[in-house]
Amino acid sequence: MKFAGRLFIVGLSVLTAALVVFLSAEILLYRQQSRSATIGYGPVLYTSDGIRLGSRSGGLQLILKPLTVYGNRPNQRTPKFSTDARGFRTTVPSNDGTRDKIILLGGSTAFGAGLPRDEDTFASQLAHQLKVQVLNAGVAGFQSGQELAYLVTELIDLRPTIVLTLDGWNDFGIRPQRAEFLGAANFEQVEGYLRGVHLLTQSPAAMRPALIPLILFPRTGQWLIDRLSRFGRPVSPPRRQPHPRHTIEAAATRYATNIAKMNELAVPFRFRFLCVIQPQKRGIGFEKKNEEYAFFREVTVRQLAEQGVSYIDLSDDQYRNKLSDDGFLDEMHPDAANTKLMAKLVAAEIAHLDLLGVGRSVQFSH
Repeated sequence: MKFAGRLFIVGLSVLTAALVVFLSAEILLYRQQSRSATIGYGPVLYTSDGIRLGSRSGGLQLILKPLTVYGNRPNQRTPKFSTDARGFRTTVPSNDGTRDKIILLGGSTAFGAGLPRDEDTFASQLAHQLKVQVLNAGVAGFQSGQELAYLVTELIDLRPTIVLTLDGWNDFGIRPQRAEFLGAANFEQVEGYLRGVHLLTQSPAAMRPALIPLILFPRTGQWLIDRLSRFGRPVSPPRRQPHPRHTIEAAATRYATNIAKMNELAVPFRFRFLCVIQPQKRGIGFEKKNEEYAFFREVTVRQLAEQGVSYIDLSDDQYRNKLSDDGFLDEMHPDAANTKLMAKLVAAEIAHLDLLGVGRSVQFSH
């Protein structure tokens, strides 16, 4: 009896300690997710019929889509942003009655992550500058392959005058383990989530009681599932190690190839195309990342030039020196002031290239 009593006490102590560890980890992961999300723009994934997936918290709702992995959930209304019935972020002014229409593709910078109002986005500022309709089809996290699929399957039907991409950073910075996933953000994350569901629902009956803590503490459970699902696959290098140049070159080549494919659609579908490579923050602490991004851009612009694609590299000194080094919310998201400057630079290039039509004058706003 004494042995059984001691065994019970030991078991209870282990269980209590495990619960404390799981609870502490849950709180820590919640705080990390809250800090890592751009304020008001933390992404939360839903099924196409509105069922929330995972345990992440945030204000930006994304839905699963069959051809682009995911997209913006339509008809969102928050204190910082809104989306319309197509999932486009609201552009102010809308300029609905104008002859010309620009479609803006890209990731969170194009969407306007971190900006306090719809009026502050790149699309809104460009609409203000050019006095034309600008549809903001940016989706947080999107890479060039998803933008290409989005353009071909949906956006081309809107008959744009100009298709404009504001991107580059996601293709550079979010590089999956497997080469076939280059250019398609978050597919690995969705696949990992499905592995977790499989683990919870298809495990042997004897194992399922051990999975109860993962259900009670979903963030900790997802963290453990992500790592358990990596068994048998190559382990990624520590995040602080620089990425090998060949992986950067592969990502740049895939990016340039996808951009060139969008450009090739311009003739048959009668629009004009311009690629805008987004800028990044400079300064102390960003030297290594800037060096790697410079190499990514070097490979990209060489290939775009070879394929005759019109582009602007906003990290090139002639443009980047006009932006404020303090005007970034993090390593790549510009604040409202820098976003306005970027829109002015791009508007000037659109006028210079006469993308709105032969001989048409453009009245710039100040």
